Amino acid sequence: MTRPGRVLFLGCGSVTQAALPLLIRDVKVDPKTITVIDFVDNRHRVADSIAAGVTYKTMQITPENMGQVLGDHVSAGDMLLDLAWNIDAPTIIGWCHDHGVRYLNTSVELWNPYEDLASTPPLD
Repeated sequence: MTRPGRVLFLGCGSVTQAALPLLIRDVKVDPKTITVIDFVDNRHRVADSIAAGVTYKTMQITPENMGQVLGDHVSAGDMLLDLAWNIDAPTIIGWCHDHGVRYLNTSVELWNPYEDLASTPPLD
């Protein structure tokens, strides 16, 4: 398996904070090929990685902009680490499959899991 040309992290929480330096230091991924996107400006959490060359962008992924945002940052053979929440898992997995992007996630999410909270049983 070849190394991905670009790596996109969605979300900048604890997993990104831990994984990003390991990817750079131990796996020897060029920091200039890595982008982190979060809807909150958490760049202070990964300041050392940004100083090494990682790009940080503050934006929210929505159903309307997901294809454009992902297409701007990854393509066939690249890797997407989906560490965000409230991005519909089947939608983003399908996009990555259709575009040949390697995909890793830590949970199964919905676009808005709280939308019908009052009328949806907890097990649904």
